[in-house]
Amino acid sequence: MCSAIYQGRERSRDPKSIAEEAKILSQSGYKELTLLGQNVDSHLYLYGGPKLILNTHLKNSANSVNFAQLLKMVAQVNQNMRVRF
Repeated sequence: MCSAIYQGRERSRDPKSIAEEAKILSQSGYKELTLLGQNVDSHLYLYGGPKLILNTHLKNSANSVNFAQLLKMVAQVNQNMRVRF
């Protein structure tokens, strides 16, 4: 039996939803969180704009969250929680 896997363009989840999920896990007693993704280190989310970002100046705008900023957001949820990727 053969199964086909369609893989669309890369997209990043809303960082606020990831931080909220980390908070719920922390409150549930989890001690470690692993961020997974095909290219997790290329995470870039732009609030109120296109999901496909072509202009490099938009990547550094106040409305964007890159992977380093996402890690910081998640780490601030619980400083005792281990964050891996």
